[in-house]
Amino acid sequence: MAGLQRVLSILSLVFLSLVISAEEVTTPLKVIPTPESHGAFLLKPWQEGAPVLVMFKDPFCPYCLRAIENRHQLDDYNVFLFWAPILGERSEQRVATFFRCATPVNDTVLKAAVQRAVPDCQHQDLAQAVWQQNNRMVEAYQPRYVPQYWYAGQRVQISGLQRQQHAPTIAPNNEVSTYLPTASPLQLPLARYGFHAANTHRQGNLAMLVVVPDDIDLLKAQRAAIAADTEFNWYVFDTVSRCLDDVTFSGSAEAACVGNETAQRRKNRLEILMLTGTSTPLVQPHFYLEGIALNPAQFDTVVPESIKQQFERIP
Repeated sequence: MAGLQRVLSILSLVFLSLVISAEEVTTPLKVIPTPESHGAFLLKPWQEGAPVLVMFKDPFCPYCLRAIENRHQLDDYNVFLFWAPILGERSEQRVATFFRCATPVNDTVLKAAVQRAVPDCQHQDLAQAVWQQNNRMVEAYQPRYVPQYWYAGQRVQISGLQRQQHAPTIAPNNEVSTYLPTASPLQLPLARYGFHAANTHRQGNLAMLVVVPDDIDLLKAQRAAIAADTEFNWYVFDTVSRCLDDVTFSGSAEAACVGNETAQRRKNRLEILMLTGTSTPLVQPHFYLEGIALNPAQFDTVVPESIKQQFERIP
């Protein structure tokens, strides 16, 4: 009987991996840049606590140049600018000159781009590695028009990019819907993070996210309370492997299971922290309703009592 249960558990994991693979084929995941991996493309020094925005521009696109002149409107974001020369050979040649400067998005480059000129740094060698990074991002996102803006792996409109500067106020009737922005394109693509689903998801439920401090595992009672909840679709972002919960591996297979899953959990957790503009390091778990951080009063009002009892407080 134990052998049969082991086989069924392994088959269930195989089926799950096929489902995840199918989702990835239909919804390719976009690379979300970090200051460590793509620092050369940051318009301004990294701002701790600011969300990440990715944009693509062509130096001969007039709308792109106008947006560059007005880039101060995006000061609340960590903006990564990549050059997508989709308007032909002239654009490709001009973009190549940008990579002879200290960085391809510094003030010298941006000023020259707005003036439709070659930047005054052509004595330097072409930064091949940085140029290749730029090209890989263009290939990954495949912008068919410019300017183009992306948040959390989803394309957004510049006209709607308004960061939530203040936490939503608590309405007298305490309805959950009052905590959400009335119109915001900055919605987290939670299908990207199905790996972190922590309970049975129900159509129509709002998403509640919990981000756990690094290398800390939730208590068994905390996980059980979340798993039993039917009011929200819960996601838990931690760095503790769960791939051994259902199937027992041995030797190198166990090490590979834990290593691969832990790496993916760390990557996803870092993405959520950046996309929500959360400062690190965390001391206590952070809760988010549809990507909007809950303050202590909202936590007390919105989170189900059975789960609140398992968490002493939130920051």
